[in-house]
Amino acid sequence: MLYIMNALPNALIMPEAGGSTVIKGVSQAEALALYFNTPEVESAIGHESTADVLAKRGFTNLRFNRISVKLNKGDEILVAAFTPTRRLNEGELFTQEEILSFPINYGFIQF
Repeated sequence: MLYIMNALPNALIMPEAGGSTVIKGVSQAEALALYFNTPEVESAIGHESTADVLAKRGFTNLRFNRISVKLNKGDEILVAAFTPTRRLNEGELFTQEEILSFPINYGFIQF
């Protein structure tokens, strides 16, 4: 199973004893190829606005799906990590225009 997330919880990258975690940076084109060419993909994007931004970046049909992920051997994660261009002030929200302009770094994680 390939899970798509916009952040990687710390608990997920810690392998079991004797295990390993491999994180590889990938381009947006590689991320889209993984998304469209992997038979089993499940969204773990917890916010509708985040899913909408990713859908506008080519991840069509991506829906928000606030779930807890329990990884099994062989599972993989595709992370789309937004990089805001500035810190928000307390109580401030980014505009949709700002969010759409954020660079996104993609990572592919194998366990």
